[in-house]
Amino acid sequence: MTLFGRIPRLSRPFVRAAFWDAAGQGLLAGIVTPFFGVLARRMGAADSLMALLAMAPFIGFLGSLRIARISGAVGWGRLLGWARVTGYLLLAGFAFTIGPVSFAVLATLAVAVGASVAGVNGNLLRSHIRPLFRGEALKWMRTIAIGTAVPMAWLAGGLFDADASRYRVIFPLTGLLALGTVPFLFRLPRRQGEAAFQNAKPPAFGEEFRILYGDRRFTVFLLVFFIGTFGEKIGMPVLPVYFADVLNLSYRDVAAALGIAGPLASIGGYFLWSHVARRTANPMLVLAVCMTFKAVRPAALALAVHADSPVALVAGAEAVFRFMVAGLEIASILSILRLAPAHRTPHYLGLHFWLMGVRGIAGPVLGWGFLASGVPLPHVFWIIAAVVLAGAAGLWLLLARGGRSTA
Repeated sequence: MTLFGRIPRLSRPFVRAAFWDAAGQGLLAGIVTPFFGVLARRMGAADSLMALLAMAPFIGFLGSLRIARISGAVGWGRLLGWARVTGYLLLAGFAFTIGPVSFAVLATLAVAVGASVAGVNGNLLRSHIRPLFRGEALKWMRTIAIGTAVPMAWLAGGLFDADASRYRVIFPLTGLLALGTVPFLFRLPRRQGEAAFQNAKPPAFGEEFRILYGDRRFTVFLLVFFIGTFGEKIGMPVLPVYFADVLNLSYRDVAAALGIAGPLASIGGYFLWSHVARRTANPMLVLAVCMTFKAVRPAALALAVHADSPVALVAGAEAVFRFMVAGLEIASILSILRLAPAHRTPHYLGLHFWLMGVRGIAGPVLGWGFLASGVPLPHVFWIIAAVVLAGAAGLWLLLARGGRSTA
């Protein structure tokens, strides 16, 4: 029996809305976001603009605390729906971009709007889906998004190789198509968890930050997760420069690595890790394993400059990375949902995504510094591998001490 058939009837409106939303996000993930960096670089974008593009989702994450606060008045389904509509409509602006600055600024704004409501999905998941089905629901949401993205990425890569300026038509059309996936979000009913949060007394200013010293288990979890995921953020502005200036990859090559090999590996990752996370009593074990093998990607990228066929190595590295990130995503979200008191879930998720914003801005700034100082780009990827492994070592140390931080 399918997930839709097994879950309680009251949960089905959310599953329907979430699956349609995943398809809309898959359109963006296939046609739009893989090409932002390389398109901007080949339009002449400076290193500072590349850093801005890399920071885009994390600028949005910084707004997650504010989003958590206003969500009580707006309603989670409508809030997510309006954010999606805004992001998709912003794609129409690409028809009028005239250079790398306008392109990068508009791309940053469009990505940041979508990222600002990243925690809302988690709130809806907890409110509408029982714990038994949450991992499986996440798995299918990601699978639908990826299944939509993969063929679209291959198609878009070929179109951009023929004429890169076609983004002025392709991006607005993508936004128009994605708008058709939004209506179910606006019709989502309120559930008990959402109603309890909306009826609760508004928190005092800075209440979210009191979690850091009031909940030691959660603070330790955030710290080790922060360190372990900081490394790839350094490489975000470096990667498109490396592809365009050093490896000389075509748009179809970029699509093969970022839009096809990585997403397909993600599907396998979501299926495996959702099964493992459902059966393990300690999600930190999944985090530690995935964090360790995540270091394969920067090491392989550092070696790609010496390869006869760099696209094969890059695609393989991206596949390993995305496979492991699937486990990180599932285990981290399920850990937070377990750690957070039911009535404070939005604040816990808001703090988590806010800290993702902090490291997602600090990392690209450091990467920009490496670009500006002329550090050889393969060396940057070796540094990234070392940072990732340091985070993994911290997770294994916590496990050796009993993993009480995520109990």
